[in-house]
Amino acid sequence: TGQFDLALLDLEAARELSQAAQQQRLEWRMLMELGKLWSSRDYNLARGYLEQALNLAQQIDDPAILGRTLNRIGNWHANNESPAKAISFHQEALLIFEDTNDRPNLAVALDLLGIAHLLGGDYATGVVYYNRAIELFRELGDYPRLVSSLIPRGLGATGSLLLALTPVQSPRDPFADLAEAVEIARHIGSSPDEAWAAWGLTMLYALRGEFEQALAAGRHGLQIAS
Repeated sequence: TGQFDLALLDLEAARELSQAAQQQRLEWRMLMELGKLWSSRDYNLARGYLEQALNLAQQIDDPAILGRTLNRIGNWHANNESPAKAISFHQEALLIFEDTNDRPNLAVALDLLGIAHLLGGDYATGVVYYNRAIELFRELGDYPRLVSSLIPRGLGATGSLLLALTPVQSPRDPFADLAEAVEIARHIGSSPDEAWAAWGLTMLYALRGEFEQALAAGRHGLQIAS
């Protein structure tokens, strides 16, 4: 609800209780939540909590916990404009989830590898990872993550994130990806995803010189975002 200070007090208290009870899994969870909370306020502080979570995860005999922590730190690096570092963390997580056949977490790792490669400018590889992620999300019925993978795949397939690039994979219909994303976003009631998909359609229409459609999509997305 946006009450940062109260959330911080609760999570810090929960972490102290878990430490006192020597409950490593609970402490790890609180560190991950504190990292997530501080990501909305101070990204450097968020990293500190996530690194503490990783140190604890390496002591806990649970591959899923370790893999999820690696993915979270990798995503921190991706958002901090260090895609190469992000990829190394996500690759390590990917190997863990492939070895344990943990399909839900494997799909997340593939999705995060997709965005890390897109941010690094390697669109061809990014789309390959998204192809695998999208297939798994469909099988799992994970529609929120499916829609958030369809949008960047549609954009990455055309190189529209860098307007000078030509398509890196063919055949692929980016409009089909974005249209499906809009449909799913509306079905699950995710207005942020619908606005993001509208932004993507704006980019694609503009690249094709269809400026009337681009303006319509852009205004629709802006209305939702506002």
